[in-house]
Amino acid sequence: MNTSEEIWNQYRHTLRTFVRSRIQDKHDVDDLLQEIFVRLHLHLESLNDQDRLESWLFQISRNVIADFYRTRRPWLELTHEFTQTTSDTSEVNQPGLSACLRTMTEKLPEKYRSAIRYSELEGHNQVELAQLEQVSVSGAKSRVQRGRTLLRRHLDACCDIELNQHNQIIGYVQKHGSCRLC
Repeated sequence: MNTSEEIWNQYRHTLRTFVRSRIQDKHDVDDLLQEIFVRLHLHLESLNDQDRLESWLFQISRNVIADFYRTRRPWLELTHEFTQTTSDTSEVNQPGLSACLRTMTEKLPEKYRSAIRYSELEGHNQVELAQLEQVSVSGAKSRVQRGRTLLRRHLDACCDIELNQHNQIIGYVQKHGSCRLC
């Protein structure tokens, strides 16, 4: 089997031509060739069939070029019409919704209340919750999901919620003047 240095000496000019034909900024060609050489050196043992060396090298080159374009994707500024605006009422009412959710959480049955508090409010994962509550991981997941479902039912009974495409709350209106759950 050839060493990575021998392979490099044999294919570097061919690879340079290949990369130059696919890269707009010619100043980046040497950096990409270096990345190709590093990958060649690191993964040469994974090549099982020496007869496929050339196609393997060109596949590495294509991957490096794809990574190059993926990481240098331009960022576009959003025009004014696409920026998200928040109204004064939603900023004022957001603390009210948080207080209402805290009250609703406190009204959940204990096993769901502690699951929601520990995983959602304190930011611990469900494996840690399972250890704390001395239940299985699937049991902890079930408690969190059931607690979320109960919270959602309470919230839907109290308020009309407006969500964005990521299921994040962007607005709400209380259904009744005073909600019995808050």
